[in-house]
Amino acid sequence: MADRWGLPAFLGLWMAACAPTATLAPDGAPTWMGTEPTMYRLDAEIPDDPAITALMQPYASRLRVSMDMVIAVVPYDITKAKPEGLLGNLTADMVRNEAIARSGHDVDAAVLNNGGLRVPLNLGPVTVGRVYELMPFDNSLVILGLSGTQLIRLADELAAFGGEPVSGIRFRIEDGKATDLLVGVEAVDPERIYRVATHNFLADGGGDFPTLWTPVSREDHPVMMREIFIRSLILNPTPQPRLEGRIR
Repeated sequence: MADRWGLPAFLGLWMAACAPTATLAPDGAPTWMGTEPTMYRLDAEIPDDPAITALMQPYASRLRVSMDMVIAVVPYDITKAKPEGLLGNLTADMVRNEAIARSGHDVDAAVLNNGGLRVPLNLGPVTVGRVYELMPFDNSLVILGLSGTQLIRLADELAAFGGEPVSGIRFRIEDGKATDLLVGVEAVDPERIYRVATHNFLADGGGDFPTLWTPVSREDHPVMMREIFIRSLILNPTPQPRLEGRIR
């Protein structure tokens, strides 16, 4: 079970197995079978239980080894910023490349959010654990089909927010609107359908970009953002993103 699930899943199973059983009263409220539940205060004054510690130790040790594995070394601080940042450029490019590889089709753009990038990559080694800190959420890859009209609207939403991580598109922010919008090196065709990679949080109604919520088409791919990032770093262990004027 440890090899398949690891410590978090094991703890979830253990807690579920130890939880008291409940039935529903006529009014829908849970009624605990047996005696009334006793509430315990959990703080630093409660000593470790040697038996539980011994039970968890093999899983904790294996998890620690995995999290401490160095997968890349960055040559300078890679941080997020607005309207454009190194970390956002790096992540958006990784997601777009993964979307192309998984779908087998061109993907015109990628759009992410700075809020999903929780920590920078500082000069030096990058561990698996650091990537989990960077991307702690279980966000998975989604490829949306957006009309050119929708893409223009999405660019305006990004501009109103001061810019967010993008790949494959570029524009200027002027009076809170996107101007000179390009996909690659071409102006947007309002009638064309563009393929845009993002993650399920933004596509499912999270964030501040409602255009992503009503796409023409949608493909869901069962891969987490952090898995994409880890694999990309293993393949390119010395990333050197640059500021390119994607949003300016």
